[in-house]
Amino acid sequence: MHRPSGAHPAPPVIQGTGMEPESSPLTTHVLDTASGLPARGLRLHLSRLEDLSQQWTELKKRQCSSVPTIAPLPAQPRLTRGGQTQEGRGKLALHLISAAHPLPSYTDLDGRCPGLLRPGQMKPGTYKLSFETQGYWKERGQESFYPYIEVVFTITKETQKFHVPLLLSPWSYTTYRGS
Repeated sequence: MHRPSGAHPAPPVIQGTGMEPESSPLTTHVLDTASGLPARGLRLHLSRLEDLSQQWTELKKRQCSSVPTIAPLPAQPRLTRGGQTQEGRGKLALHLISAAHPLPSYTDLDGRCPGLLRPGQMKPGTYKLSFETQGYWKERGQESFYPYIEVVFTITKETQKFHVPLLLSPWSYTTYRGS
């Protein structure tokens, strides 16, 4: 497989968590128009605007209670599967993650982020997909104009499926309601 210089593989995808793309009523697909390839490993967050407080609540949390997963180590020591502690950034270790601990979401090798919402989790309201573009471009040795992109949209019928594509370059972006 040809990989452009400076491109990094996406973080590991966790399978079998009930968050597979065909079950999600909300999907996204990010294409890097500068390279003509899917935007692999782009970090993103999904939030919903709460009516009463007018505050954003992050929704996308992987459901991996007690499921071993590969994740970057935090700065503080963390208990690994074998009961050992390790420190440092940039190292990978097998962790037991609790359901309450939010893990970042990343686009997969095809530039998609499967399982943004579980069936039944979507309700009418205002949602926001936040894409952390600065880190994506920095990893590729590219300067960029937008440090992050927030796509805010309204869902009126929770029974419909929604697709929010993003076309991305270091100096511009485009989004629309897809099908």
